[in-house]
Amino acid sequence: MRQLFSSPKKLLLAVSLCFFALGSAAYAAGTAQNTNLSSALTIDYDVGATNQTDVTDSQAFVVDRKVDVAVSTTDTAKTVTPGTTDQYVTYTVTNEGNGTQGYRLTLSHTDAGGVLANAPTIYVDDGDDTPEFGGGDTLYTSGSAVNIGDLAADADRTIFIRFNINTAGGGAANGETVSFILKAASTDAGTATETTANTGAANTAGSVDTVHSDPAGTFAADAAYDGDHSETSGILVATATLAINKTMTVLYDNNPSAKTCATMAVGTADANSKAIPGACMHFQYEVANSGTTAASNVAFTIDLPPQLLYEGSLAGESTGASSCTTSYTPPTVGTSGDVVCVMGTVAAAASKTVMFRAIIQ
Repeated sequence: MRQLFSSPKKLLLAVSLCFFALGSAAYAAGTAQNTNLSSALTIDYDVGATNQTDVTDSQAFVVDRKVDVAVSTTDTAKTVTPGTTDQYVTYTVTNEGNGTQGYRLTLSHTDAGGVLANAPTIYVDDGDDTPEFGGGDTLYTSGSAVNIGDLAADADRTIFIRFNINTAGGGAANGETVSFILKAASTDAGTATETTANTGAANTAGSVDTVHSDPAGTFAADAAYDGDHSETSGILVATATLAINKTMTVLYDNNPSAKTCATMAVGTADANSKAIPGACMHFQYEVANSGTTAASNVAFTIDLPPQLLYEGSLAGESTGASSCTTSYTPPTVGTSGDVVCVMGTVAAAASKTVMFRAIIQ
């Protein structure tokens, strides 16, 4: 049986080639561009019983450039609150090609409800992955012919899209959304010139050809294999939406001596009573939150006019977990003024209620 390697020299050569392959640079996109690859070709043969001189040759070529950029984000529905400033969504631009590339950025957005208080702006992170809009991060003009900085193969850069949120009355109502699309266009390293591919010509083994390998993106006309990539992010307004539900009951109009306004149960109200001077009025106010976020530090004030004199409330009507949780401050009995009910937190899809009585002068 013939040996796999006919001499120690050939064994050493084979082992050397193996280690060369293992020691080559490895990237996500494979071997680095402009790498020279060479294969040694050997024919070992006999004529009769005599081993002949090997026939040797080689096969060499240069690895071409694979241009592949990926734009990604995890902020697909980031929640924001009306009236807040310096809000942002985060993108990552990654060089998935096999050589160093630069990038140009373009941003578009859709804001049908008027959620944003200003036009969004692009900031290129300084490398610490922390938004510093007045610090080390660099403001970038969308669509400009400026390279954000070269990225080596497998390297990435964080991009922030900064904006302010309108008030709820200004357009940032609960449930409103805004979408952003960021596109990165590949440029030649060290320049703002967009990289072009020469895939329409035959492969040239001795020089570096360029191939675009990017997938299609979400930006308009961002097709696959065009040297660009884009992705969509979004924000969702999540806020408290408070409303006052009012109920008024005339407990009695002509006051029998057996009835006391401050202690009379609502269920025992005289039928068909009218709001005449001397009548006892029962007021019920429900503060309801139909939003998706809790409202905190809720303080509800009812300003009684001079013609209504406060008469008090029954146990549980103005205090407790479902009413004035923090504090209840009414006017002195027999006087008018502010009834202040501090409810604290009103959870999303919940409500709190305050009730009291007053007599018409």
